[in-house]
Amino acid sequence: MSAPTITQLLDAVDRDRTVRFATEITRLSFPDGREGPRALRMAELMAHPRLDIHVDPAFPGRPNVIVRLKGTGEAPGLLLNGHIDAGYVEGGWRHDPLDPWEEDGKLYGGAISDMLGGDASMMEAMVAAASLPPLPGDLVFLANMYHDSNGLGTKYALAADDGWPIYGINGEPTSMSILSVHGGCVKFSVELTGRVAHISRAEEGVDALAAAAAVYQGIAGITWTHE
Repeated sequence: MSAPTITQLLDAVDRDRTVRFATEITRLSFPDGREGPRALRMAELMAHPRLDIHVDPAFPGRPNVIVRLKGTGEAPGLLLNGHIDAGYVEGGWRHDPLDPWEEDGKLYGGAISDMLGGDASMMEAMVAAASLPPLPGDLVFLANMYHDSNGLGTKYALAADDGWPIYGINGEPTSMSILSVHGGCVKFSVELTGRVAHISRAEEGVDALAAAAAVYQGIAGITWTHE
């Protein structure tokens, strides 16, 4: 049995089902920010005999959702990545943001663009691909919990398991364009030590605060090469 073509894959995508996925996970928004109910609902919506679905609690009530569709092993796999935590501006809506609605061919709702719509699209990709002959490589969906500032959900998933695909697509909003590079993240620590001196012998002192300001100015002027 040959692998499905791009045309077959696109034909398998169900627009109405994608909208339903996005609508249902958008309605599950909780003030405490815990992703548990949304993660469990995502797993239920994607239930399929060929999909291996695992809800993995990185923290109590805050799980990742990992879905794998086995391929034939003839090609590298592909990772689809999105985050389950999703905030939105609460004011200024013409309609309840937790009750998504369609208007002029677009779906509106709280956090649809960042990034529950992207999550729903990747959920649909998994379900659609599962209805076709096996792909050449594994297709894996990692929907991770808390992603801001330190990527905790992704780090937990990578540390807890192996066998991840070497290629990936992230569903963050990009104005419908494809970005092939990422700015990355650089974290470092700089320790500055001063020396106290009496005002009458100020020349013997070392001002750590002034040094810190100089370091900050130096870093701000760096042009990053991403290498």
